[in-house]
Amino acid sequence: MGTDMNATSQVIVTLSADLLKQLRKEAREQHVPLRWLVAGLVCDTLETGRRSQDAGQPAFAGH
Repeated sequence: MGTDMNATSQVIVTLSADLLKQLRKEAREQHVPLRWLVAGLVCDTLETGRRSQDAGQPAFAGH
């Protein structure tokens, strides 16, 4: 399976109020845009799912 990404693709992310608050704080401290932290979180989650799937485990345990 390829990992081609369309530059116009969009992902909608729902964050809890607590996580959003923590990410905003981290973004300020690191002097990076909030969207970069969220994008990193999404990429890490997808990569973890891909590795789990390659190991024969379900990619995601729940919805």
